Amino acid sequence: MRDVRDGPNGLIDGNWMAILVPDEKGHFTLQFRYRWYVDDNVHDSQDVRSFYQSNFPPTVSEQEAIVHARRYWETVCEHANVKERWELLRGARDLEDFLDVLAQMPGISMKKVPL
Repeated sequence: MRDVRDGPNGLIDGNWMAILVPDEKGHFTLQFRYRWYVDDNVHDSQDVRSFYQSNFPPTVSEQEAIVHARRYWETVCEHANVKERWELLRGARDLEDFLDVLAQMPGISMKKVPL
């Protein structure tokens, strides 16, 4: 049986999403996930998702962490059949404004779930 992560396009037949997270000391972690498509469902799909994180050394600034995250993504794009890519930096936006902007990004489909 074929592993869906092999995909018809090589490395990725799906998508990649990441977030750069500071801790209470201002050290950054890149948290990301790959999603390999299994079906055409946006929500409640059987797609395979794998989650990872990369911790940057304490000496890495936010701008340096962004540069490293972009380099990682560019490397992924070099090895995958990437048709489109987007980037959204939160900047000074509050969380509600950021989520509103994120919800309007191409390829994003958000669903509210009860907490």
